[in-house]
Amino acid sequence: MNRQTKSLDVALWLALLAAMALSSVNIARAALEVIEDAIEVTPRQIEWPTYDQGRLVVRPCRDCETISLTVNDQTGYYLGFNQPGLSRQELISKANNSSSSQNTLVYLFYRPENKQVTRIILDLGAK
Repeated sequence: MNRQTKSLDVALWLALLAAMALSSVNIARAALEVIEDAIEVTPRQIEWPTYDQGRLVVRPCRDCETISLTVNDQTGYYLGFNQPGLSRQELISKANNSSSSQNTLVYLFYRPENKQVTRIILDLGAK
């Protein structure tokens, strides 16, 4: 085998490895599925639901279209991450009566396929 043939063999192997690497990236990407999405807003950007089987309307930014999400009895309401659940009314009351409203954020987690809210987390921020 001469030097030119060895160089060609190495180049072919490198091309084959690169093709395999790229194809595995595409396979891995295809396997990913978004099962939950989230929106981060302040309490003032939310039109809260008036009952447990209701609609929550949010405007993510000043120039954004409103987004209508639904809540039901499976929706969880939490004051902070990894905290015990609250009722819908308790969470809304705390969000609207927060003394540090500039630091208060609300995280809305929902299923993109049907816009069903899975959980709402109220973060009152630093006090």
